Amino acid sequence: MPADDRHRDERSSHHRAGAVEHDELVARLSQRVVHKRRQVADAHRRLTRLSSELASLEKRLADRQKLLKRRADAAFNWLKPCPWDRRLKQATDAFGISSFRPLQPHALNATLMARDVFAILPTGAGKSLIYQLAAVVDAGLTLVVSPLLSLSMDQRAALRGYHIRAECLHSEITKQQQKAIYSHFIPSDAFAASSKHPRKKWSREQPWCPDDVEPLVLFVTPEQVARSKRLLSRLEILYENGHLSRICIDEAHCCSSWGHDFRHDYRKLAILRRQCPSTPILALTATCDPNTVEDVCNVLEMKHPVIFRGSIDRPNLFYEVRQKADTDKVVIQDIASWLKTEFKGQCGIIYVLSRKEAHTYATQLAQLGTDTDCYHSDMDITHRNAVHRQWSDNKLQVVVATIAFGLGIDHPHVRFIIHATIATSLEAYYQESGRAGRDGLPAKCIVLQKPKDFARMSAFVADKGQSRIRKLYAMYEYACSRGLHSRHLCRRQLIAKAFGDTAPNRTQEQLATCCDLCAARCGAVESSVVSIDVSYIARDLLSMIELYVEQYPDKKTTILKFATDWGKNSKSKAQRSKSDRSSMAKLVDVNTRVEILVQLVLSGALQETHRHSSYSMQAYVTTNDVQAALRRRSIDVTLWKKDAERLLAAKSYLKTERSDEGMEKLPGDDKELSMVDMLMKKHDDSEVVVIDDSDESIIDGSGTNFLEHSGDSGNRSPRVDCQLDIAPNKGKKRKRNDLER
Repeated sequence: MPADDRHRDERSSHHRAGAVEHDELVARLSQRVVHKRRQVADAHRRLTRLSSELASLEKRLADRQKLLKRRADAAFNWLKPCPWDRRLKQATDAFGISSFRPLQPHALNATLMARDVFAILPTGAGKSLIYQLAAVVDAGLTLVVSPLLSLSMDQRAALRGYHIRAECLHSEITKQQQKAIYSHFIPSDAFAASSKHPRKKWSREQPWCPDDVEPLVLFVTPEQVARSKRLLSRLEILYENGHLSRICIDEAHCCSSWGHDFRHDYRKLAILRRQCPSTPILALTATCDPNTVEDVCNVLEMKHPVIFRGSIDRPNLFYEVRQKADTDKVVIQDIASWLKTEFKGQCGIIYVLSRKEAHTYATQLAQLGTDTDCYHSDMDITHRNAVHRQWSDNKLQVVVATIAFGLGIDHPHVRFIIHATIATSLEAYYQESGRAGRDGLPAKCIVLQKPKDFARMSAFVADKGQSRIRKLYAMYEYACSRGLHSRHLCRRQLIAKAFGDTAPNRTQEQLATCCDLCAARCGAVESSVVSIDVSYIARDLLSMIELYVEQYPDKKTTILKFATDWGKNSKSKAQRSKSDRSSMAKLVDVNTRVEILVQLVLSGALQETHRHSSYSMQAYVTTNDVQAALRRRSIDVTLWKKDAERLLAAKSYLKTERSDEGMEKLPGDDKELSMVDMLMKKHDDSEVVVIDDSDESIIDGSGTNFLEHSGDSGNRSPRVDCQLDIAPNKGKKRKRNDLER
């Protein structure tokens, strides 16, 4: 072999060997990279798992520490002798207080011990007195953050009546007034350091102030705390000099987005804790469920707060729901009649939804001879204060107001609260109805309810999230008495449940003053609502809506539209397919149909969706769990007594033996024959439920006889079964007495 060829072969062999060695090295490195990546991935997974376990353990530890701290606080004797007892006794004597209300002395001693305190006490339980007495005993400056100017002005006047220096720092005062307040309450740095200043520096470690420090109370709004750098800088000076006694947050539920009256500036109040970390915080409210309590404590950055939760039960308040008329004119006439008879000479509040309604109701009530004026946020502040003052001085019998007339309204002799439209939540209703009976004497809290308000209120709260819609549903369940078939349904209990509380048991005698449902149960009053099975109507409505949604998936329809169309001979495709069965609607008025649809929404068979229209938010209805509802043996709803009487009286004319001559008509209604005829025609191969014509009368859940023919003096109609049941099998008759359910 030539030398050149041999050299080429050697070089090629060498190159091949080098390439093989290189490939093997690359393969080994690749394997190592893959192995290391697997190790890194495993390490990441372990790190993630360990981090999750660590976070879980830290949370469990924090929760356990919090639980142990709260148990220790609960076991602690907050009424034990304290160094400030003598001074507190002098203050209570000066205030004319002979005894404390429940949990007042506990919260007072806790805040005087420099603990963060959250006092959740019922409306009218004297929450303001806690910080007022603490300001006198502990001296120094007490900063009170209050949401309403009118409330601050009232509290300032009360404190000045006891010769305690109090001021309101708000946007309505002049610059000269602001300067005077700052110079006396919150001096500048140079003035605070001056030896001429009467206050002395003291340590916040002490639970009470020296005797030579003047007690001062300054009321501010949350907006000022959030936006005024001058205020924050002066407060920091006071804190550094030991003159900031405590920070009180009134209506603390406004801090939480869970609360019914959330305000954004309240969430910025944590800056007070960051600038004054050792100053104790006293949070006060009447309406806080457990979720809201936790959120408020986190927002305010409270350190292991002592939480005092009183029972929300107000035994002197009588809760009642009355049927609301279809038109505002009739509603106003009804209210005027009550003001002149049932509430003659008594002081009260009428809550409405809008500013327009406030003007309308107030004007027409005044024309009907009542001393009435309106109150809402768009009114000039001078006018609002004048209305508030006239009402507080008993120169006005009634104020027609929006929710602007809410927080801090403290008139002791309010005898009634009327909600012309349901509140947006049970928490809001409790807060607003709590204005009544603060003197401990009996008072009434009345809600006017009609089903058409449901969609209106649902659209009103839709922008605020699903949690607000759920709270509205709970409020409407309260108003429509869902669950009336339960022997223990009580409006007071429903309110307590919303706050995670339980209303105390009541004796038979006390039931008469509890709520309208309890009063009817014990026989003190006649029941105004009944729970009946409306399967024959509800199933037809559900089938119609289901068919409509299937055929027109892109179209949206409201509850009122469905309820109205059900009674029309519509030529639409969806309605034509149900034309026979829709004739049943001729016996059922629109309000009853809407009520049935609303309660189907509350039960989950239907659901609401919300969309913006050209002008406002609209609530539409669509299917949800329709098939489950259709499979139910019965569909119970709560109706007003007269509406239920109409349905039951109609069914009493359905006889077991069918006559070729047609069915007897209901009194005063020539069109009701078609419903019965259509039922008989549609179910020729079925048998209708047997109607019992015994002498017994229908009995509602409270044992009260209620079914009587309108127009028959003293004659009760025969007892009828509350359910119209079409047997699916031919030739079979089934009897069922709803009273056995």
